[in-house]
Amino acid sequence: MLAAVLAPSHDKLAQAQAPIDAVITTRAIRAIDAKLADPDLSPEYLCKSVGVSRSRLYRIFEPAGGISNYIRRKRLLETRRALADSANVHSIAQIAENMGFTDPSTYSRMFKREFGLSPKEVRALGWQGMLHPGSLKMDQAGGSNPTLNTLLISNSLGMSMGN
Repeated sequence: MLAAVLAPSHDKLAQAQAPIDAVITTRAIRAIDAKLADPDLSPEYLCKSVGVSRSRLYRIFEPAGGISNYIRRKRLLETRRALADSANVHSIAQIAENMGFTDPSTYSRMFKREFGLSPKEVRALGWQGMLHPGSLKMDQAGGSNPTLNTLLISNSLGMSMGN
């Protein structure tokens, strides 16, 4: 990155892009994690918080299906964690609402589509101490070699890289 600043050229700028995107991705992931339960968490908020344009933010999170999809997945993962926690006595609807899901039936459909189990099934399995599968997979943009950016995003979601 330093070489791109001291002696700018097209090649040096292109080489510096991956580490720059990784820093932006890491900052965005931290901002999302800090405000995950906040209903005002939006791409607009992240653009201001991270200091990037909307198009750049969308481009960075493209491997996860876009920034809104990434936030939705993070929220679903958090509700899955809460449902499997036997110490959490909140209702399924309350857990979903605490993560920004206002319609319980829509939440339940999204949850089942994402994990292959209903929230009620995950709660029962979690409370029995059984592991339940996480079926999340992420598409690799641009071929078989994942980028650093793609790896950061998939790691933050606890996802495996799919084909």
